[in-house]
Amino acid sequence: MNKEHDVYWMTKAPKYIADKLISYHQVGSYWSNHPISQAWVRNSLSYYSTIMDANAWDTSLVYTGEQGELIKMSVPQARSLIRQVVTLTSKQKLAFQALAQTDSSEVSNTTKLADAVCEQIVKQQKLDLKGEKLCEQALVLGISFLKTTWRSDRGNPYAATPEGEVVYDGDVEITVCHVDDLLFDFTISEWDDLDWIEVRTIKNKWSLVSQFPELKDKIVDLQPIKNVVRAGMSEYMSVSEADLCYVYEVYHKPTPALPLGRMVVYGDSDCVFFDGPNPYGCIPVSKMCPEPIFNSGFGFPLLSYILPAQEMFDHVLSCLATNMGNLGVNNVIAPRGSNIGVEDFAGMNLMSYTPQNAANGGKPEVLKLSESNPQLFQFSTVLLENMQQMVNLNSAARGSPPAGVTAGVAIATLTANALEFLNSVSKAYQMCLEDSMMHAINAYRRFASIPKMVSITGKQNQTINKEFLGKDLDPVKAVKISVINPIMQSTAGRVDIAEKLLAQGMIKNAEDYIAILDGAPLSRMTKGVLSEVDLVELENEKMGEGQEVQALATDKHSYHINEHKTLLNDPQVRGNDQMVQIVLNHVLQHLQLEKETDPMLKAIIATGQAPMMPPGPPMGGPPMGAPPTPPDGGVGPVMGEGTNEASESSKDLLGRGE
Repeated sequence: MNKEHDVYWMTKAPKYIADKLISYHQVGSYWSNHPISQAWVRNSLSYYSTIMDANAWDTSLVYTGEQGELIKMSVPQARSLIRQVVTLTSKQKLAFQALAQTDSSEVSNTTKLADAVCEQIVKQQKLDLKGEKLCEQALVLGISFLKTTWRSDRGNPYAATPEGEVVYDGDVEITVCHVDDLLFDFTISEWDDLDWIEVRTIKNKWSLVSQFPELKDKIVDLQPIKNVVRAGMSEYMSVSEADLCYVYEVYHKPTPALPLGRMVVYGDSDCVFFDGPNPYGCIPVSKMCPEPIFNSGFGFPLLSYILPAQEMFDHVLSCLATNMGNLGVNNVIAPRGSNIGVEDFAGMNLMSYTPQNAANGGKPEVLKLSESNPQLFQFSTVLLENMQQMVNLNSAARGSPPAGVTAGVAIATLTANALEFLNSVSKAYQMCLEDSMMHAINAYRRFASIPKMVSITGKQNQTINKEFLGKDLDPVKAVKISVINPIMQSTAGRVDIAEKLLAQGMIKNAEDYIAILDGAPLSRMTKGVLSEVDLVELENEKMGEGQEVQALATDKHSYHINEHKTLLNDPQVRGNDQMVQIVLNHVLQHLQLEKETDPMLKAIIATGQAPMMPPGPPMGGPPMGAPPTPPDGGVGPVMGEGTNEASESSKDLLGRGE
């Protein structure tokens, strides 16, 4: 038996693990052997061709040929379309909602705390910007990754060692990883089926020395990143290249072969920083893959759909640019002997020739060499339309609605249709961010043993600073992104929805109207209506089970009555006298409360505002506007019958009589 394979290699010494993984780092031994790596290089160069392909610093055009007579022109339409897809996918401001499971009554406080922690992570980690990078990388390469780990050297300082070193309370770090920085078994198609993964990071040697002084000599001897041969490495100099080195993090999740999992962090096989059970209890890396390739851990890049049309588009434009650039200035031909000289023309080329079939003389003519084949222009239009169709972006989504379409609802609908076509991208984007945020919550639960502070924001933007420990997040079982309806992602759609909700009375003040225009979730605006709908359904269920339910003065009685009477439309319910009586009693409660409820309370419930009441009578006098009452109780003087009477009546009306 081969002793090398008698045990699982991940259970061996860290030096053996490091040596085995390092053997995969070399060029030609791992990613470069797979055809997909060629697509990564090709797509990356094409995506950034307009800034990477120029041979001169003073122009974005490339002049080729023996004498530079050919113009190579790159117009990145494909990159523009990819960026539009990225914008449409990630334009929604990230907001996470925690889902907790607990038997106590504190579940609401737990979810509020978790929501606040998620909001703080989004802000501190700039997750909105990292989400854009994640999505863009996935569209260009087919896959992209988020690594969520705990950094003990981050957060707020809370203590100092006897040697004077500052100790921090730690914090989460979320980074976007390139596929070239990862090593995993690409023959496994499902990410959750992977047992282990390696992530390559860049560290400063001297920061490592301060953390691991016992390994100083080995750290200093680590190869600078420039000297490490690995696919995708840049050959350009860096001002700090001698101080930077690669550190490799290996995560093995708990399995029957490794019940506690394993984590190994090393610089090379002789420089191991950490070796022990996996403190995360999982692989803290999430993958975004909108279009998985069958039986592979890779994804199909969206850019590859449109890259052939982009290359031909550039070729057609280069032909037109070469023709126009070299022959765009009109050339005038004149017969010799016609007494026409160069000085007679400005801004044109003059060419002389000897006529073959005419005597001296003749008129000058324009030599039309700059005319291009009209089919080139037509073909460029076809290529552009093809690229737009391949990414399913209609003109409304690109900001230029079709001719004749001016209604906001129509524009919003077209935009929503484009977003629905991009559903696979949005779904992969949201799932990756949700997994990453759950990794962040897990990191807090496992490592935040020192009290940390979080700001909880109330409805009126009032914030309360609350101290918490990682164990306070134990009931949180999942997090999800609050997804906005596609129509709500366009200004025209938000305006239309706000107008309809206002007309139906579902929003009752200017604050809610403006919040919808700013992109606030509709669930927040319509929470009162939706909660009453849930209440009516629950009451119907209870009455259907023979239970009595209580009506309150704050209910919307007309809505309750109409919804409850639907129970009586069931013949089986009508045949049950007890159930019929329960429903009728409850309906009559609503009817009685509708008659007896204070009108002001009913107005507040209907409009959300207290009604304007007429002013009351002045203190110690008759009501405002009432005619004065004579002392003898008779009829007082009539206004206008006499000057004196009118004057006296005015005094009495204002309470200024003697």
